[in-house]
Amino acid sequence: MELVNANTTNLFWCVNFNRRSWDYLEGAFGRGQLFRNTLEIPPLTDADVQNLILRRHRHTGFLLSYDTIIRATQGPDDFTGLAQIETQFFRLLWGQSKGNPRAAIVLWTSALSPAGKDRLKVGIPYYRPIIGLAKLGDEALFVYAAIVRHENLTVAEAVATTSLPEAVVRDAIRAGINANAIACGEDQRYRFSPTAQFALIQFLRGKNFIHG
Repeated sequence: MELVNANTTNLFWCVNFNRRSWDYLEGAFGRGQLFRNTLEIPPLTDADVQNLILRRHRHTGFLLSYDTIIRATQGPDDFTGLAQIETQFFRLLWGQSKGNPRAAIVLWTSALSPAGKDRLKVGIPYYRPIIGLAKLGDEALFVYAAIVRHENLTVAEAVATTSLPEAVVRDAIRAGINANAIACGEDQRYRFSPTAQFALIQFLRGKNFIHG
């Protein structure tokens, strides 16, 4: 924040935050104290998700087959067109991802399987539910709330942010990974799992670990 607000004449900063990080900054520093202009970007619609994914997919050169979904959802007398089947699929994907593009892409790739040399079969997205959070103690939830507010943290940063012992933080992260709530990236930073974001935030809000 000191760097962004430094007295410079030739730099224009454009910074993006997720909702929880922004709420944290506003609570810590006050509204309007950091940035003169703010623009809130709404979640993607189902059509936005469909356009985003299919536009990226076209670069792969693979054809898509929805035969599995057609067989699972239609009877012999149904004649729903392919375009409508595709739209219904992406409406389902949008509902599972809550309009989050990162979660939507993860769910999209989970729905694909090989179907020949240049074809991919589209099935039902694999959604990994969060398990066992209700059994965890407040210290673990405090760590998860810190990760949600800061978007991603290393172990050392989580220790500094929460003032908890490193052993407690590591145990909380391990439990979060086992619960499908937390994931570790290649950069060794911990963040909430893309498909767990909505459920984790709702759970932490219900326990009053985050607000807004």
